[in-house]
Amino acid sequence: MKKDEIQIISLVCILIIGIYAGTFIVLINPSILEKNRISEKMNTMLDEIKKNKAIAAKKDQVLKETELVNNKIAQYKKALVTSTEFDYFRDTIRDMANEYEVKVLSDRTSVVADSSKSVFKDNIIYVEKMITLNLDCKYHDFGSFLNRIEDTSIFRKADDLSINKKGDLLSIKLDILSLMIENATT
Repeated sequence: MKKDEIQIISLVCILIIGIYAGTFIVLINPSILEKNRISEKMNTMLDEIKKNKAIAAKKDQVLKETELVNNKIAQYKKALVTSTEFDYFRDTIRDMANEYEVKVLSDRTSVVADSSKSVFKDNIIYVEKMITLNLDCKYHDFGSFLNRIEDTSIFRKADDLSINKKGDLLSIKLDILSLMIENATT
């Protein structure tokens, strides 16, 4: 073969290799890039599916906890003092005091806070009322009386207390707070 023929064949081979390389770069290589992009997207989606499955697995637990909270709210709502019960409690304080040899010198009722609407139901209004008592009694009698008052409702508590010695007795000023439902129409 002649030198020219070898050069032509070499050139044709180089041209064929160039065309093949160009075709690979233009047509085949983008497919590989697209495949890699799709693969990354699939991996991201698989990770999201795993996270969602983990959240879904906790769903039953969250539903149970929500039910427990709702039951507790219903129990508290039932335990809240109504206006009638508050009036009855206020009217019977002297009777309770007599049981424990506690002398009620005076009592006064006042609304402590403005009414606030319930976050759970629009038709319930909660009010905080205070009964201020001035008492004369012995130390242990007062402890029993106070325990009885606080046992009447979980929404009633002794808020402020001042004690002075008065001979054999104590002179006590006691503020009792009571959270109550007013205007309950449920």
